[in-house]
Amino acid sequence: MRHIIISLMGSLCLIGSVHADTFGFDLAGTDFDTSIVPKGHWAWEQNLPYLEWQKQNDVKQLDVQANALIRIGVGYGAELRIDAGPVWQRTTTDGQKTTLNGMGDTIVGIKKSLETNDPKMTWAVLGQVNLANATHELGVADKIYTLGSSLVYQYADRIQTGMTMYYDKQGQDLAWSAVPNIRYQFNDHWSGVSDLQYRKQESQPEQWLITDSISWSPKDNMQLTASLGYQFSGSAKDYTGGLSIGYLF
Repeated sequence: MRHIIISLMGSLCLIGSVHADTFGFDLAGTDFDTSIVPKGHWAWEQNLPYLEWQKQNDVKQLDVQANALIRIGVGYGAELRIDAGPVWQRTTTDGQKTTLNGMGDTIVGIKKSLETNDPKMTWAVLGQVNLANATHELGVADKIYTLGSSLVYQYADRIQTGMTMYYDKQGQDLAWSAVPNIRYQFNDHWSGVSDLQYRKQESQPEQWLITDSISWSPKDNMQLTASLGYQFSGSAKDYTGGLSIGYLF
């Protein structure tokens, strides 16, 4: 599986494709946009910050992340992606609090747009690796290799529908996710995205996560986003939310 992912990431740079007509940012939500950073440009997307609160029995955990996603256009309809940043974590167990802080995991990958021969549909694929290099216990235990695919369809003038799929390999464990989504363009400056993620990992319960976000774009190359999410399956409670800013240089 590891060799397949590495080979795919390399081949993504070699096949030709078309560029998306408009640029879309990726950080909010669990899907990813089909837009690609043009060659010679780069995009910076920064969490300001992103929070996750979990409760399982008598254990509560709050994670605060200020990671940045850097996307660099390399040509041939492809972009290089680097995601990294600091994490602050507080865990409360039976009233006892433990605090950790440091750098979170670094994620590197390549996203590539593909031809669909349909002017209303765009398609992109993603290959990435979570390097599992966080300080302390602020990240995953083992590297995660991910393949992703995202399709977006222009359903109406101001409505897009989409489907994102992920396949993960961590050690000997395999997982897959499906993320149907709908995107609204309220006017020239305001837009929103709603997505529903279903995830199944071997020997683990099913996970459901719904995320809604609203974005304001004062310029074509700038976006401010607020998002909220809730995991509504299983005995644990899990809430996410945050603010982010994106800028295309």
